[in-house]
Amino acid sequence: MIVSGTVLRSGEDHHDVRVIEAAGPWYAAMWHAIYEAAPDFVTELPGGDVWLDGLHAVRPEGQLHLGVHEGHMCSLTDRDRKAIGEAGAGLLEFGWTGSAAKIRAAAANSATLGVTEIVYTPAGPDIAGEIDAFAKAFRG
Repeated sequence: MIVSGTVLRSGEDHHDVRVIEAAGPWYAAMWHAIYEAAPDFVTELPGGDVWLDGLHAVRPEGQLHLGVHEGHMCSLTDRDRKAIGEAGAGLLEFGWTGSAAKIRAAAANSATLGVTEIVYTPAGPDIAGEIDAFAKAFRG
């Protein structure tokens, strides 16, 4: 199973820059994927209208495809950050983002469903720190 997300530190929420930078790239990938499959549906997603407006602001028609996947699953563009701000707390519901206990419970639940391996895909400026926090959450 491939998972993304971040372990929230005490007092952190969807407003914190670290959380946005660590959990945001995979959240933004949702807009990227929906744009490829059904571009008219992007505006139905939380923050989607802001993201789509941002895409049109930086790329002309005929070149939109060049901007869709900027930073894909690794980093955020300014339009991604703005749209994530509009999406609000939804950022915390995407992927495995939450307390260490929540991450540990998600891993345990996955194991009961037969998952034997989990591939964690960290993002943000502190990859080593993200990996360390997830490993500690798994071990308890």
